Amino acid sequence: MPTAKVGVREFRENLSGYLESAAPVAIMRHGKTLGFYVPAPQRPQEENLEALRRAGEQLDALIVQQVLPPVLDHKFGKQNSDLAAGVLILELKDVVDQRPDD
Repeated sequence: MPTAKVGVREFRENLSGYLESAAPVAIMRHGKTLGFYVPAPQRPQEENLEALRRAGEQLDALIVQQVLPPVLDHKFGKQNSDLAAGVLILELKDVVDQRPDD
């Protein structure tokens, strides 16, 4: 794909169009290249949603592995923290199951 060459003024005046385009642009001043605008590849929205879902699952796992144990140990003592974690997980599942589907 050939790179379009535009002056600074044209780039500034038509910035929104260049931001929506998938084509790279060389920004020129007095015949010299100042820089390039290279747009990031766009991913379909379904891929974005899937990536967000995976990130949420990873965050949930981190919370269960790293955040909950010290909190439960502090609140219920080392001996009872596993039981408290199990009860908390069951309560959260009940809350999720009771939510209306969108």
